[in-house]
Amino acid sequence: MNIGLAIKSIAVEKGMTAAALSRATGISEGYLSQLFHAKIEDPQLSKMWALSKALGVTVDEMVQRSLEEVVA
Repeated sequence: MNIGLAIKSIAVEKGMTAAALSRATGISEGYLSQLFHAKIEDPQLSKMWALSKALGVTVDEMVQRSLEEVVA
């Protein structure tokens, strides 16, 4: 699984829309859309950090989620 798809999955589980995530992080909805649709494969660490804080998970948890789908 791509990291963006893993982040989208976590956001859905937390009930956060892209708009809410954008407001909470300052990351544009356009960027989030590209991330969620696997058009961005290697997001900046600063964006990963902001997303993890807004979603209440660690960056490690987001990466682990993306790796679990690959192994399964």
